[in-house]
Amino acid sequence: MIYYFSGTGNSRHAALKIAELLGMKAEAIPVATPSDDAVTGIVFPVYGWRPPQIVRDFIARLKDRTTGYTFVVMTCGDDAGEAMDFVDRAGLRYHSAFTVIMPNTYVCLPLFDVDKPEVVNRKLTAAEPRLQDIAEAVKDRRSVKDIHEGRWPRLKTYVLGAYFERHLITDRPFHVSQACNSCRSCERACPVSNISMSAAGRPVWGGHCTGCMACYHICHAHAIRYGKHTNGKGQYRYRDLKKS
Repeated sequence: MIYYFSGTGNSRHAALKIAELLGMKAEAIPVATPSDDAVTGIVFPVYGWRPPQIVRDFIARLKDRTTGYTFVVMTCGDDAGEAMDFVDRAGLRYHSAFTVIMPNTYVCLPLFDVDKPEVVNRKLTAAEPRLQDIAEAVKDRRSVKDIHEGRWPRLKTYVLGAYFERHLITDRPFHVSQACNSCRSCERACPVSNISMSAAGRPVWGGHCTGCMACYHICHAHAIRYGKHTNGKGQYRYRDLKKS
């Protein structure tokens, strides 16, 4: 089984593609029940150079259930820092670990925005052979640690990442503009069911946000705001280039 967490679709695509190539099943972490399989994969995005807390909690539940070959795949916009340290701390015994560079989705700080279309296309095009290589490594049961940590990984993970988790993994700044048309897309897109609709037909965030930004990126009216930081920023959802 391949377990995945995904907000805007990058990690979901990676998980489903690897599962397809290996003839495996894939299941979303928020609704998954850990089980013992001959091959176990965990696929997730990197937030602030760390695994999302929901993924760490799931790994803590999974770690004693994995007796076969286990692999980890992290998707990231540029680099993963020392995110694998948190997987190690959670006690997961794994045989291989990889990063896959995918389009940027984080827009909640100054100077952070989605990638330009040409960069998105380049990253998605390069990701496909990367996923095939990962599937081959898993198929051959190789022991590989192929992680792109980037520059200053410890600074990013333990200084910037700590600030990110402490101050930016919160749904308090979310609000909607008058452009909101009560379509409920944000409610349906939230992977942890953190959004409900008020009597006035406006989204209300419930206080257990993962910071995935799925609600912001899915909003067809571009009505969702995160404080003032997302004003004028772009949106991104994974799309299959072959079908676009």
